[in-house]
Amino acid sequence: MNRSHIAWFPLLAALAFVACGQEYKLPPAPEEGRIPTAGTYNYDRTWSVPGPTDIVLHGSYLYVIEQNQRIGVYLSRQSEPRHPTFVSEFQGLVRPVKISLAQSDSSFLYVADAGDSTIKRYYFLGGPPLSAFSIGTNRAASITGLAADTDRNVFIAMADSDRVIRYDPAGTQRRLVSDHGTGYGYVIRPLGISWVDNALWVAAAGKSPPLVQRLQPYEVNTAFSGKPIGEKTPLGFPTDVTTDSSGEHVFITDALGGRVLRFAATGAFEDSVYTTHRPETAEVVPPILSPRYVAADSLFVYIPDSTNDRIVIVKLVKQ
Repeated sequence: MNRSHIAWFPLLAALAFVACGQEYKLPPAPEEGRIPTAGTYNYDRTWSVPGPTDIVLHGSYLYVIEQNQRIGVYLSRQSEPRHPTFVSEFQGLVRPVKISLAQSDSSFLYVADAGDSTIKRYYFLGGPPLSAFSIGTNRAASITGLAADTDRNVFIAMADSDRVIRYDPAGTQRRLVSDHGTGYGYVIRPLGISWVDNALWVAAAGKSPPLVQRLQPYEVNTAFSGKPIGEKTPLGFPTDVTTDSSGEHVFITDALGGRVLRFAATGAFEDSVYTTHRPETAEVVPPILSPRYVAADSLFVYIPDSTNDRIVIVKLVKQ
């Protein structure tokens, strides 16, 4: 899944006002002082990174937009933020607002650049863009979600027009994937999106209740069978959705609830990865009040906090 956090402050404030008096059923917190059991997440480390926003993970490489100016690349398992020496600068960026990774004959990083209203495709090791296409003057600033499939089709979510659109590799708009509506398969204020195994996960923050749906990316307003995430475990304002490398676990940021949650791909709730009240993450000071972006692998979850110029990393406790 414009991601600019500054533009969201009024919206989040309004939502918080509307939600006054409304009880959200948060997953239960562990008892204070309890020894963490396997299957829960614990604070691991914090990296100092300037203004991190959207973030994606590819193997051991962590890509993050920094201050809406550049793409930083880090070795994900290091104790301190460390750049791989063989990754070059991603050239030609003006104001990147969204990133996504895709793999076909090679691995590529896609960037929505609001500075020149283009979608740029890069080799995952950096350098100049391999290709780029325009989506219309000032439209890139409205992009709230970005994904790409193995055939280099690009999916764009725009919250201001309640649409998810598919473009072919040449940049031609090919199909409306979803637009405004209350039923399954429709979206209202789509934010983060993620393409996984021929399915498009979409965080529809404006629906009532807010939902994360698994859509058919090559059909119109069509959801896969099963209940969407958000019906059984209420979400306040889902802003990003991703999966781990296996595709079996779905991670969702809930900016209004101050949470990062993990679900099974079936939609069943599994764990609270991060909340401000959990003893396992009490070392995160100051707390992340409104997490908006997330990346994850089988062991670690990476949570950018642009307000405090850091990426907080939590680790799954193993047996």
